[in-house]
Amino acid sequence: MAHPINETTVTIRGTSYQLRTDLGRDAVREMAQYVDRRMQELDPTGSIPPVKVSVLASLTIAGELIEERKSGLILTAGMEERLGRIHALLDAALSEGYHGVEAAPRPVDGRQTP
Repeated sequence: MAHPINETTVTIRGTSYQLRTDLGRDAVREMAQYVDRRMQELDPTGSIPPVKVSVLASLTIAGELIEERKSGLILTAGMEERLGRIHALLDAALSEGYHGVEAAPRPVDGRQTP
C-alpha cells in the first residue's frame, strides 16, 4: 500500500523549503531541525558559504550514521553468538532430556549478574 504524500514546509538556516514526502510531517520537521542544529554548530556566525556548510553538515551526519550502524552491527554479531550458544544448549537439553538445569540469567549487555 502506498503511503500518502505530505507537503511540509521546513526552515533551515533561515531558508524555507517546501517538501513533498511520504514521511510524516513531524518526522520531516525533526530531521530539518537536526540538520539546522548541525549547521549552526558548524558555522555559528554564518560566515561559511551555505553550500559548504551544507556539505560539512551532511558529512558530519553521515559519519554519525555510519558509527551508529557499526555499533549496531557489533551488537547484532554479539547477539548472534549468544543465540548460537543458547541454541546449542537447547539442542543438547532436548537430545538428552531436561534435567532441571537452569542457567544464571544474564542482562542484555552480556555482563554477569552478581
